[in-house]
Order: sequence, then C-alpha cells, then structure tokens
Amino acid sequence: MGMSTFTSGAFPLPSSDAPRAAANPRDNNGAYGSEPPFVGVVIGNEVSGLLPPADLARFLVTQRITHVRLSNPSLSLLAALNATAVRILFVVPNSLLLAFASSPSSASAWASRFLLPFHNSISALAVGDDFSPSISPTLLLPALCFLSSTNSPLMLNLYPYYSFMRSRGVIPLDSALFKPLPPSKEEVDPNTLLHYTNLFDAMLDAARFALRTLNFSHIPILVAETGWPSAGDPGLEPFATRDNADTYNSNLIKHVVVDRGGTPLVPEQTPNVYIYELFNEDQRLGPESERHWGLFYGNGTPVYLLSVAGGGGFLADDSTNRTFCVAVDGADRKALQAALDWACGPGRANCSEIQPGEACYDPNDVRRHASYAFDSYYHKEGKVVGSCYFQGVAMVTTTDPIVVMSSLKRRSSRSSSIPSECKVVVGKRKGIWGNMRFKMK
Repeated sequence: MGMSTFTSGAFPLPSSDAPRAAANPRDNNGAYGSEPPFVGVVIGNEVSGLLPPADLARFLVTQRITHVRLSNPSLSLLAALNATAVRILFVVPNSLLLAFASSPSSASAWASRFLLPFHNSISALAVGDDFSPSISPTLLLPALCFLSSTNSPLMLNLYPYYSFMRSRGVIPLDSALFKPLPPSKEEVDPNTLLHYTNLFDAMLDAARFALRTLNFSHIPILVAETGWPSAGDPGLEPFATRDNADTYNSNLIKHVVVDRGGTPLVPEQTPNVYIYELFNEDQRLGPESERHWGLFYGNGTPVYLLSVAGGGGFLADDSTNRTFCVAVDGADRKALQAALDWACGPGRANCSEIQPGEACYDPNDVRRHASYAFDSYYHKEGKVVGSCYFQGVAMVTTTDPIVVMSSLKRRSSRSSSIPSECKVVVGKRKGIWGNMRFKMK
C-alpha cells in the first residue's frame, strides 16, 4: 500500500463470452464505455480463517460484489469464481516477474494453468504489485506507451488516509472522508481555478495532470486500491477508527456508484474503484492499522456496516435494513441456552413460534432457537448498538438467503396453519449465511 503509488497496467484478456467481456477494455476498466462505473474489492492472502473457495464465491454473490482483485489466487478459488458472474482482476505479483522474464516457457506454462481455463471470468491482467511513486522515467514512459498502444488503463493506488495523516492538519478530515465542506475550506487549484470538495478527486486529478504533461491524457485511470483502516495504534494512528472507515467507504461507494459525478477536471468520467480490502488481513506485519483495512473478518462477519443510500445492499450496506442477529457458530451450548432464556424471558423477545408444537420448533436445536430469539430481540430494540451481543454468543450478519427446511416440509403436509416466515440458522461457519427466512408460498 502507499499514499499514491503506480501499480501497473490492466491488460484485458480476449474472451469468447461476449456478454461478460467487453470488446473495449475501457468498458470494464475505465468507466468510459457503455457500462456504469463499479466498485470492486481487493481480497488479500494474509487472512486467518478465510472462507473456503466455494463459500467465498457464494459470499461475494450474496454481497452483490461483481468485481474482485486477486493476487496470484489458487486454482480452487478461480474455479469457484468461474461458476459465477464475478469478474477478476488478476494480479501477477512482483515475486513472479523475474522468473517469467528469464523463462518464457515458465510464463507460458503458468498462463496455461492459471489464466486460460478461466479466461471468461478474468477481465484484466495486472503485471506487478506496487511500484515506487518515484519510479524512474526511463521505466515509466515505456510503460505508458504500452498502455496507450493497447488501450489499457493505468492502475493507481490512492489513499487519502495517508495524505491526510502526513499533512499534519493542513488537509481537513472532512475532505478526506468525502464530507461536505464550507466554501472557505474547499481546495482551489491556482492554475485551473477548479474547486475540490474532497481529497480523493484532488489526488485523482493530480495524476491526470501528470499524464497530460507527458502527453498521455487519453489513458484512463483505474483506482486499484483505496480505503480506510478501522483500527490502529491510538497514539500513532488516532484517525484509524470504525466510524471514519465506515464514513470513507460508504461515501466512496456513493461517489462512484450513485452520484457518478466524475472529478472537477473530468466530470463526465467516473473511474472504476477497488476498495482495499474485503477482509482484514490479520497476519500482516507492520503498524497496527495494517491488519484492519477490511470490511469483513475472514469468516464473513462484518467489521462494520456501511450505509449507502441507493447502494442496494452492496457490501454489508445497512441502509436497506438487511441486518440480522444470529447465534455465533461454535458458541457454548450452556451460554446459548442462558442467553435464549433471557431473551425469551426478561428480554421480552417474541418466542412463541419456537415453542413445542409450533412451526419453528423443529428441528429442536438450541442454536436455531437462540438465533430466532436473538433476532426477535434485536429488531424489537431497533437494532441499537449492543442489542446483538448476549455475552458474546450473538453476532450481526447481513445476508438473508432462502432455504427449504425438510422439517417444515413435513409439517406443511400435516397443517395449513404454518406462519408465513420462520427464521433459522443453518450455516456451518460463523457469519456465512446469517439469519435465514423460509417463506411459504
């Protein structure tokens, strides 16, 4: 990661699957074609307890994620994603470049194994990870020429968080977070007199001005990484908080997907963006914040809930009222039973349907019953902070898939008085499936 680093070019791969691969690479990577701009996510490799590939693919679909950036992913993950409509920006890490450069046969064999079988799912190939922002012009100019000749975008990592931290108060926090600014605090470019209300647009246009100076203004820009950490060292990283991370990423999504207003320099062009990152990489070294950039923990539980009006439930968006409270998988049964007894007793949750003989009693399992009671209490309390805790045996989730319970099928053949909804939990791993609803039709 870096404040503003040159990543690489994204080179589109040919595909016979016309609906999923645009003929013009800018349609998918530059937001200048017929397709609307998108927000994708980066999935790192240093995550503890990451969902298995099949579960991860389903998780992406459930969260309405359509684009991911992966660095040297496994074959099993590529195969799982190949069965979905999720598009992959495939990053070839720096660690492989020297070997490929010295052995074209190795590069060909690798491509035959990792790229060709999944070419319909891979939207672009990025050669290399981060490069230094002080990269030599002798290397940069040939790269820009290549991008220009192949009609490919320049990939940049833009981090208003780092620019804000290094400004030592010169840049307003509201500017870094896309919050409204009074006219007196807007940045005005002295050369163009353009007004900037947020730091992201200013950084993006700075890169565009640099391209214009080098006579490459026609090269589109793809933001390969941007984000905000949700935690850090309180003394050294005081602005790495959940509230700020929520505000930045929620406003970023709104800026790109909902507003689509481009930047002051190019208002008609809204770039595609990848949020860094989907999951906390808790195994990363370095400052405390390095382990807290994710929107979710590795098991699929949200670190915080985004709020994007018009976001349509994208990425744990709480604005569509799609959050539920469920029992944590693997929680102690005695602790679950105690929490269930409290929810149905002093907590005054509606537990009538999980009583013996009622529609949601079977299967008679304390975790399923607890999830029903927890969610009832959570909604009764208006989803306020702390209403989904129950001494650590409950968690908030955002997914709500529909399942058919065999026990309900058996009951439906004997009775017509089954209620229209019955909430259960069936996921094997914490946070994957969340609170299920079975709707009788």
